[in-house]
Amino acid sequence: MSIKKKLLIKNVIIMGGGRWARVITEVLSDILEPFINISIYSPNNHSFMKEWIIKNNFKNQIKVIKSFPNSFPNSCAVVVANAAKDHYNSSKIALRAGADVLVEKPITLNYKQAIELDNLSKKQNKIICASHVFLFASYIDNFSKFLQVNGKIEKMKITWEDSVIEKRHGEFKNFDAGLPIIADCLPHIFSIISKFIPIDISYNSIKLQIHHGGSKVKMKIESSGVPIEIYLIRNGSKRTRLVETLVEGKNNTLDFSTEPGVIKFENKKISGDSNWALKSKPLKQLLNAFLLGVKSREFDDRLDFQFGIKISELIEESLFIYKKLQLRWAINKIKNENHLNQDLAYAINELNLCNELDINHKTAYNKLSLETKKSLLKKFNHLIVQK
Repeated sequence: MSIKKKLLIKNVIIMGGGRWARVITEVLSDILEPFINISIYSPNNHSFMKEWIIKNNFKNQIKVIKSFPNSFPNSCAVVVANAAKDHYNSSKIALRAGADVLVEKPITLNYKQAIELDNLSKKQNKIICASHVFLFASYIDNFSKFLQVNGKIEKMKITWEDSVIEKRHGEFKNFDAGLPIIADCLPHIFSIISKFIPIDISYNSIKLQIHHGGSKVKMKIESSGVPIEIYLIRNGSKRTRLVETLVEGKNNTLDFSTEPGVIKFENKKISGDSNWALKSKPLKQLLNAFLLGVKSREFDDRLDFQFGIKISELIEESLFIYKKLQLRWAINKIKNENHLNQDLAYAINELNLCNELDINHKTAYNKLSLETKKSLLKKFNHLIVQK
């Protein structure tokens, strides 16, 4: 039975005002009956979201609220889809108000916060779920089933590249400059890996190399005894989503740069899902599963918050390594360069935003003055000591 026939939720709130929050809002407006209230809570993008609602003729069902309710008289579902740094506090606010919560990836940026949210949900007798959209992607399921028939995975390689300018869901896609690429992309990567092998990664197995100031990262891990290489690229030349596996000495690939992707094996190609056009897309399936769970109190395993907690722990461990490497890279470049190129600008900007350093140096013709270099080195060397 469809969610339109079964759902008794009175209110759904999206916390966020970015592109992805708008995509989620559009899908929810398609899923839910018109009498169900959909609200957007976005203190930082309030006016724009109101204009967007009017422009897209959503004003009869969707409204923008200026303050988040302290409590709800009826059942309420909240989707946290704002900046990653705000996920923890936003989820706390929603749980304390008495809502069931779905948190976008990454659920938090550290393990402690993830555990606190889990404990709070139990205290409030509310459900909290982790959103990993690729767990609902049929083409990944199909590739996994194909490999299982052919033997054991011996190696895996995943390439995840975003182009400098890319339009997705009708809008230009921008990354969060204050969110390191590994925190942004690893939730997707690990959720995909989990479809092939269990996620069992020790801290000692994590090896990182950073390039271009951190906009390109090469990562080596071992999960359940399988060596895995991960390539993460921002500001790349094209959009790439590629999973490569070695099974019984033979190469097999899934390229889903364009969904539903193409599976390649033994010089043959097949669709990642030949019935893709007839199915609900992964995000719609995910949101349906969450909303049905709010009503039935029986949740889809793919929304398991414990998996999100595991991912948060791995992100925290990876970030610890990444931040040290990035600091050393930036310090070395500042010492040896007199110009602010694109890679150094990327690193300085990310370090500034991540650590709230309030760096605001103006450069003439991208030249680094001696004074600017000394100031940057002082701040970054201080961070090295702290970490």
